Amino acid sequence: MGLSAKSVWILLLFAYAAIASLLPVWVLLQPRDYINGLQLFVGLGLLYTAVLFGAPEIVAPRSTLPCRTTPRASCRCCS
Repeated sequence: MGLSAKSVWILLLFAYAAIASLLPVWVLLQPRDYINGLQLFVGLGLLYTAVLFGAPEIVAPRSTLPCRTTPRASCRCCS
C-alpha cells in the first residue's frame, strides 16, 4: 500500500515544520531578504533603463525662486 501524493506532501510539511521550529529566525528569513534585495535592484535597473530609453519630456519651470525684478512683465521666469 503506497502513499498518495497528498500524504507525501503532508509528511514533507510536517518534516519542514519540525526542522524550522529548531532553527533561528534569521536562518529562515535570509533567503527572503536576498530575494527582496534582488527584486529591488532589478526594479531600479528597469526603471533607470525605461527613463534613459523612453526619454520622457520634463515639463517644469526653469526656476522656482521668487522674482527679484520689480516689473513682472519683464521677468523671464514668471512669464
